[in-house]
Amino acid sequence: MEGHEWSVRLYVNPGIVGWNLSPHFYFWNGEAEFGDIDPSFSSHHVNVLSLDEVDRAYSRIKTLLRIINGVCKLTDRSFIKSSTTLEYFEKNHFSAPNYREDMNILIEELENPFDEKVVGEIRDREREKWIFQGGKRPYIPGFDEFMVDESIDNPTARNILLWLSLGEEELLYFMINAYKIMDSIKTETGVLQKGNQDASLDNLKVAAKKMQTHSHYMNTKAASGILSRHGEKPEAPPKNIPTIEEMKQDLVMLVSEWFKYQFIIKYNVQPKE
Repeated sequence: MEGHEWSVRLYVNPGIVGWNLSPHFYFWNGEAEFGDIDPSFSSHHVNVLSLDEVDRAYSRIKTLLRIINGVCKLTDRSFIKSSTTLEYFEKNHFSAPNYREDMNILIEELENPFDEKVVGEIRDREREKWIFQGGKRPYIPGFDEFMVDESIDNPTARNILLWLSLGEEELLYFMINAYKIMDSIKTETGVLQKGNQDASLDNLKVAAKKMQTHSHYMNTKAASGILSRHGEKPEAPPKNIPTIEEMKQDLVMLVSEWFKYQFIIKYNVQPKE
């Protein structure tokens, strides 16, 4: 697809190179005999960018890693941290070009870091491989891979994974992002609407109601202080104060149930985790 490669080193267990998360991403490490076991990450969606697009390459690779970290959070994997050095490889030559963190570019990449042409090429290649291997029934991905695919096709899924990841990176983002996630899921599914009798929403409904119990805490400065979504309000804090960890666990449950619901809609089977 390309004659060059962008990558970043990762600070994570080298075993991550065995995680076949998605054909849209790849992990690898160097030669063990030279002591180079640190894993690296890249994607064809980044490699499509040229050397003079270094600012965008950095924002894109960071955004893709944030999507992966959203999946990590939902599958009880360690959060991935990466080097701030962006590496570029072309014609057997490595370099570390300087980049500038351009907020306008970052916002564009957070909106959608996937290249449409690359998506088509990868899916065509994977479809041909599936047929060549004798796959007769439609391919059903694992749950991890599905979440990545859904983030490509569904902006709501992409936003939810990014909000989840950003909230884990920086606690100050957590309250606002958690509420964005709740609102997006409620709006998209109508899960808490009165009279909604859709049985396939039952597990999601339980998770949504549990997360909804934290709304008062998140919205009230007397409860959550500087992390509150709103400024000064006369409301008293709730009697039962949740811990941040409890809210994170309930948020993960909500998002996980939402993705399971999306999987069932698409494939009419329960996902294999």
